[in-house]
Amino acid sequence: MIYSFDVFDTVVTRVVAHPTDIFLMIAQRIKQEGLGLADGFADDFMKIRMKCESEARKTNPGKEIKYVDIYARMAVDYELAEETCDKISAIELDIESSALTPIAWTIEKVAELRDKGNRIIFVSDMYLDEDFIRGILKSLGIYRNGDGLYVSSRTGLTKGSGRLYELILEKEGIPPVELCHCGDSLYSDIYVPAKMGINIYRTTAAKLRVLMYICRIYMLAKMITRGAAKMLIPGRNA
Repeated sequence: MIYSFDVFDTVVTRVVAHPTDIFLMIAQRIKQEGLGLADGFADDFMKIRMKCESEARKTNPGKEIKYVDIYARMAVDYELAEETCDKISAIELDIESSALTPIAWTIEKVAELRDKGNRIIFVSDMYLDEDFIRGILKSLGIYRNGDGLYVSSRTGLTKGSGRLYELILEKEGIPPVELCHCGDSLYSDIYVPAKMGINIYRTTAAKLRVLMYICRIYMLAKMITRGAAKMLIPGRNA
């Protein structure tokens, strides 16, 4: 049996409420670094970044895009110099990598299966480069030599279409019943592979982790606010 794991929100997750919150963090870095961009570019960066990704996808219907496609579109639409685009792109990758954290339940499951001699592969429908994703997984101690990695940005095939699963079965040389896939997406990680005869397991560990993270931030904010109130209101320090 080969065990495959979705990457984002299954093996690792971003410590933000929503993935696009990363774009707000990028906007702040753009302001701090002063890249000589037009007024309002940083403030509108989330909208700009999402628009450029959407436009890039329109030019590649049915296929996954590459990370460079997004910034190539941004360079054209907003008349940005190549050097400027490269700097913004680097900021995004830096923030993306720093915002990712492993999901304990999945990591424990991967280690348990690996210790029993099972082959582990990681699968992702993602525009980020395969080498970048492998580097993240290695830096977090998740990916080991001998593991497999299938990323849609490299193959052009997606889990959602079923074609990436077909490629995995072909490359690994196994029938569907000898693959067990674990992921969080009801459609691309559950419905599609199950329809193909692949064993499936759905996890919601990432959503629970993010919810706990948000709750901790909320409680910390309340504590800070209360502490500030004690300092500002006369008689509260007595």
